[in-house]
Amino acid sequence: MNKLSEIFMKCIVNEEAMKPYFQSPKEVTGKNQQ
Repeated sequence: MNKLSEIFMKCIVNEEAMKPYFQSPKEVTGKNQQ
């Protein structure tokens, strides 16, 4: 159960960290290009 909970928490952290990129990919890529 400990391993499952660790993987679950990692998935949540990764999702939270990637949210801004998924929400506005065009804006992010535009800023990177400029």
